[in-house]
Amino acid sequence: MYNFVKLPNELFYGENSLYMMTNDYRTLLVLEYLYSNANKRNVIKFTIENMIVECGYKVDSHKGKSLEKFKLVLNILQDNDIIFCEKNISQFKLKDLIICTLKINLDTKFTILKDSEKDIILNQQIQNIDNRKLLYYYCYLKCRMYKRSKDDGDITIHGGKAETCFPSFKKINEDIGITDDTISKYNNLLVEMDLIRIGNTGHWFYKDEPKNIKEGVNIYTLFEGDEDTAKNNIKETIHWYKGLVINSNKIFTKNKRYKNNDRKINGYIGRIKCLEKLGKATPEQIDKMNRLKESNSDKTQYIYKIKALLESESDLSLSSIYLNLGKEEKSDYYGEIEAELEIFNHDTQEFLVDKEYYNWVISNYCDDYKEFYKNAVKKNKRESENSKYFENKCYELFG
Repeated sequence: MYNFVKLPNELFYGENSLYMMTNDYRTLLVLEYLYSNANKRNVIKFTIENMIVECGYKVDSHKGKSLEKFKLVLNILQDNDIIFCEKNISQFKLKDLIICTLKINLDTKFTILKDSEKDIILNQQIQNIDNRKLLYYYCYLKCRMYKRSKDDGDITIHGGKAETCFPSFKKINEDIGITDDTISKYNNLLVEMDLIRIGNTGHWFYKDEPKNIKEGVNIYTLFEGDEDTAKNNIKETIHWYKGLVINSNKIFTKNKRYKNNDRKINGYIGRIKCLEKLGKATPEQIDKMNRLKESNSDKTQYIYKIKALLESESDLSLSSIYLNLGKEEKSDYYGEIEAELEIFNHDTQEFLVDKEYYNWVISNYCDDYKEFYKNAVKKNKRESENSKYFENKCYELFG
């Protein structure tokens, strides 16, 4: 039994995309239903009532409700020769048996949606979020991803294009009608669900317009459990993207890297490794080292997830991002950290330190090293003030 479905790429983009024809996100669920219930000859036997229920909607035969909307989608698919039925589908009643043939070619130009991915998205209970619309957006990103063939080999060895995509917010809006705010919110959710990872090419400006700074595009890649692979996909694509001819007249700002700064933990691990090589480490020390390494690995993955959230919503604090996602406990937790470290003013919604430094602090913060981060922030503020003072003095003296 299959644990996935094939969806046609023409569902998501192009002037004659199925979304443009139907303007209805449930089109994805209708096609998934048809694909799942087709036999080897692509024949499907179903009732509209069963389709509505299986797609997760309530059966409602009132004007403008589910029965009418599902019929409209089916009619458009029939009119565009996606499905064939001897009788016009609008003539069928709720419980009538419909026999039709799925005619769309899914041998090429298709996107695979796994049952596990669908379940993760549709089973989330998030306030003010249309899960089906979120699923559509996720499939759109998958559809846009470049797919390496087996012959391409490991990208770290053979090079080539990484499995990523980088549609602009404007392009996404044109293709599937999702607004900028919704795109940002959905990006955060998909990162939180461990379905994607996001990087960014960084701010840029044209060589002859240094003051006209623009935001770079997001780089999207699927997350399949390996942070290093996702990170490498993004890194390779950013490098490739910046080298494109169309970007030859652009200057990209440098991106900061955020590192785990738990020196005490890393130092202990290093010492025990040396003792282990010399045969002097006790079983207790080796056990503790292994537990710390596992904890450190988990933290590294968590840091990368936080970083992805911050990069996808560059003008918001982490507490604000989690609040928008409906994660109130996490929002409160990080809100207290931001206030205690004095890195964000919740009354004025202003950052009290440089945003890149804020990102490093909030993504690496650990309660066990609270005093370290407090002192680090204070030192950063002093250095920033000294730098401003020096710059002002230079301006006064030399103009």
